[in-house]
Amino acid sequence: MPGGVRPRAARTVLRGGASYILALAGLAWAVSCGDEEPTAPPPPNRPPAADRAIPAQSLRPWDTITLNAADFFSDPDGEQLTFTTASSDTTVVSASIMDSTLTIYAAGPGTARVSVTARDPGGLAANQVVDVAVEPFSERQILILFHEATGGPNWYGRLGWLTDAPLEDWFGIEVDDDGNVIELELYRNNLVGSIPPELGGLTNLTRLQLASNHLGGPIPPELAGLSNLSFLGFFNNDLEGTVPPELGGLDNLTQLELDRNRLTGPIPRSFLELDLLRRFYFGQGGGLCVPGSPEFTAWISAMKGGGQGPFCNQS
Repeated sequence: MPGGVRPRAARTVLRGGASYILALAGLAWAVSCGDEEPTAPPPPNRPPAADRAIPAQSLRPWDTITLNAADFFSDPDGEQLTFTTASSDTTVVSASIMDSTLTIYAAGPGTARVSVTARDPGGLAANQVVDVAVEPFSERQILILFHEATGGPNWYGRLGWLTDAPLEDWFGIEVDDDGNVIELELYRNNLVGSIPPELGGLTNLTRLQLASNHLGGPIPPELAGLSNLSFLGFFNNDLEGTVPPELGGLDNLTQLELDRNRLTGPIPRSFLELDLLRRFYFGQGGGLCVPGSPEFTAWISAMKGGGQGPFCNQS
């Protein structure tokens, strides 16, 4: 055949062979695709679980406890959990968490609830609540709070305060045979600040003398907790506001000195229940007065030492 010209029949055979090869390849692809199993969908994310309850806690003020939150939760998918926490009342309990370490601090007496939440990477969560009860302040703790609230570092006399010495060795304090604080005598001792409500927790106190200092703010109604108090001296301070009616529950009170302050308003009607009160000073510079009703007039007149202060109906 002349110079490299391919016969027509040969070209036809080659074209037919190529078509056959392509057909076989397509058949093999179809078969292989038909044999391939579909990919299974991933299992659904399951939420964390609370394995066991975090036990309730009973603490003393200023105590701190730590718990491992991971001991109380698990994740069914084996995923890493993250934790958060919050307190229902931070004046009683504060709570924080780092990694899985839960820290609970008892700030003051009362009850609070601490919530602990475990969360997986997908955002699903489980929650638990811990009930926490904090005991009342001890007498030593109350005195420490009083020292802080009234400028203790600048007191004229403060020997023994804030030390580990027995309370009877603290300046101005007397205790009974059982070690309970029964007298707090800090007359003219450069007390500056306000009277903390926690002072009402010194329930064995019979004498509270804080006269001639620089105490301001209101008289805390919590002082009604001083049920054994017979003497209360606030003379010559800068106390403001009205006299809380709760003080009318101090049944053992025999002498009350409220004069030379900035207190205002009428003496509460509850004071008529102070049957043992014999000396009551409430004048000189303040705005306190006794209602001029027959009941209050008879009450003042019955006092052995008399009441010294104006009636509200006096000009």
